Amino acid sequence: DIFMKDVQRFTGVFIDSNQKSVDQLIRMNEKSHLFNIDRPDSLIPFWKLLNSHSDIVITHFKQRVYWVEQMSKYLDEKSINEIQYKIQQREILLDRYIDNVGKLGDKEGDIKGKFTQFYNLTNAFLNAGNKEVNSMESLINENIRGSVLFKNRDLKQSVNVDYAKAKKAFSDQDQILRKRWSEILNASKK
Repeated sequence: DIFMKDVQRFTGVFIDSNQKSVDQLIRMNEKSHLFNIDRPDSLIPFWKLLNSHSDIVITHFKQRVYWVEQMSKYLDEKSINEIQYKIQQREILLDRYIDNVGKLGDKEGDIKGKFTQFYNLTNAFLNAGNKEVNSMESLINENIRGSVLFKNRDLKQSVNVDYAKAKKAFSDQDQILRKRWSEILNASKK
């Protein structure tokens, strides 16, 4: 019972905080038709949107890592150590990403080129971060599926349906936004 309540609580916290990120992405997607970097007056707002997206992506990974850390409390020591190592690797990815984005402001050059670099850095971070966090979640799932507790319907619902559905909602909205930005950046090159 304690484990089940904890899993539902961890998953609930993730779902609630993830939904706030999804809501932000939805608002950005609803206004995406207004994005344009060919007008000088739209450059600063577009830069702010890229920054906001970056913050949302970072927050999303923190939310997922929170869930993994909470779930890992119930794993064997070997799995806990493996997850801690993966969390450290994700932190290194985050630090590298922040450093590289910070360097964009240090360089002279075309602002549209910097947009493209920022977009590419964020995509690379998102892909690498997803790979790391997905591997942590897989480890959690492997351990849970091997457990007697996994026969509990509520546990399956929390882990396999609720958590996965929340992740997918973020991914769907994020992909729409990144596709739109790719179109904007590619159109400006023509």
